[in-house]
Amino acid sequence: IIHSEEFLKKAKTKESAFSRNRKLPFCDIISFMITTSKKCLQNELNIFCKKTGRDNVSRQAFSKARENIKPEAIRELNENISTQIEKDARLKTYRGYRLISVDGSVLDLPSNEKLKEHFGYATNGTNVSHTSALAMIAYDVLNNIALWGELYSYYDSEKKRIFDIIDEIKKRDTTKNPLFLLDRGYPSFELMYQLSANKQNYLIRASSNSLKEINEVTQDDKKITITRKEKKITLRVINIKLSNNVTEKLLTNLDETFDIEDFKVLYAKRWRIETSYHYIKNSQLLECFTGESINAIYQDFYISLVVMNIAATMYMEQIREIEKHENY
Repeated sequence: IIHSEEFLKKAKTKESAFSRNRKLPFCDIISFMITTSKKCLQNELNIFCKKTGRDNVSRQAFSKARENIKPEAIRELNENISTQIEKDARLKTYRGYRLISVDGSVLDLPSNEKLKEHFGYATNGTNVSHTSALAMIAYDVLNNIALWGELYSYYDSEKKRIFDIIDEIKKRDTTKNPLFLLDRGYPSFELMYQLSANKQNYLIRASSNSLKEINEVTQDDKKITITRKEKKITLRVINIKLSNNVTEKLLTNLDETFDIEDFKVLYAKRWRIETSYHYIKNSQLLECFTGESINAIYQDFYISLVVMNIAATMYMEQIREIEKHENY
């Protein structure tokens, strides 16, 4: 993809960019961003140039060149990769459903006025401000695929942006039978209505301030109908008593072929999106950004998803090789 003229045309911020044979061609910039280990940027550039047989370039030259690349092009690159992975008929499912968890996480950004103005900031108890952004990822928890990810203002709302994500997944022909696993920060009448309208299934943990009709259910498993204005949803309310005597309330539009034991297994799998954030923050060192411009922040975020999906592909290939040899 990155060697195609079509992709280059879409990726350039201006027509004249990458029109001459420079020290850092377009493909090398993308490749470097994917492979850098986020240590000393100049040292990483020197290693990369030595491996590719190119003259050394300065970090200033790299920073200038990367500004000619639209972050949206890297996001599209990740979407292409995830779409290709999804064409594999051997992807894991749970009784035919793709398990997709969505969650947000706050990222710490470099501290400068442009980033603070664009993304916003958080303050601690001593009123010290930290430039921050809200990341959201839709993650296939059984196959370790980042299907979709976006970076928003720190002040943005996960409950609002979840609608963008479910509609994005609906558009994809390759993501068949999605089952959304969501935590208690997301449930609302409008969200469950939209998921049902999209013919998408869900399993969501209810919060303590859920709708009155939901809170009133005390049975282990009960189907209810809720009406607001002219809209109506039908769902099952599942009450699961945990070992600490706390009752976990789950909401779903799955049919009765799924029982309480299924829901215990399914909701536990949601946790894997938490480990995906651990991976991009602590293994990929996402918050050690390789630039301090708005463009660079978006590029680094989308690149982290590309790397995650490359890793997922390699993992699946190796597991299949292991299983093949174990069967001999």
